[in-house]
Amino acid sequence: MVNIKKLIKNNFSESIAKYEEFEDKHAFFRALTRELVKFGGIGNGFYIDIGCGTGIVKDVVPDLNVVGVDVSPEMVRVAREKIEVVLAADAENLPFRDNVFDGAMFNASLFLIPNAEKAVEEAIRVVKNDGLVLASYLVGFYDGEEKVVEKYGLRHREVYPSEKLDAFADKFDGELLNVYYKVSGEFMKDFYLVPAMANALFPRIPYEERAKKIMETFTELPEQVEFRCRILKIRV
Repeated sequence: MVNIKKLIKNNFSESIAKYEEFEDKHAFFRALTRELVKFGGIGNGFYIDIGCGTGIVKDVVPDLNVVGVDVSPEMVRVAREKIEVVLAADAENLPFRDNVFDGAMFNASLFLIPNAEKAVEEAIRVVKNDGLVLASYLVGFYDGEEKVVEKYGLRHREVYPSEKLDAFADKFDGELLNVYYKVSGEFMKDFYLVPAMANALFPRIPYEERAKKIMETFTELPEQVEFRCRILKIRV
């Protein structure tokens, strides 16, 4: 049986160089983080960034008092260059007592947690009354109403499907915001060349083979596609 958490940890540890190359070129995750910060009305306070990655939240809100958590020790190492306190920890079992933080955020990470519902419950547990839990997540690349990868006979495998995340708005009495970006076909290809994202299309093979398949498959991409994302806001 595949250990999903171990696979995710390894894929993201392998992804740092390509992830930073993608972000330097397209600044996508910074843009999505800005939308999350705006939707949450984040100004100051003490936050936990669950799935903090390389610490990108500090690029967007440099003065925010934040503790980072990530499952990948390599991501933790890089994030410590920006965030003072970063821990390697499991989002489903946060190593903090109740009612510690003013808010929690999942920056494009909630959909990568096998039991995302438990992760949200953990985030709610560690956040104070009247605090916030925010999560941005990816829905997919679309050409009209068709998912672009399906045009190539592929399927983007999701650890926790976006449709189930949408249902959290009702379950946790939250709000959803649609965030759509017009991006190039090259953007989409670069996105899937990040090892962790490549695994969503071509799992269980070495990265070199995944990258080769992506380059061979995505040869005639649409000039422009729509990258659909959503942001979930829960008042605690």
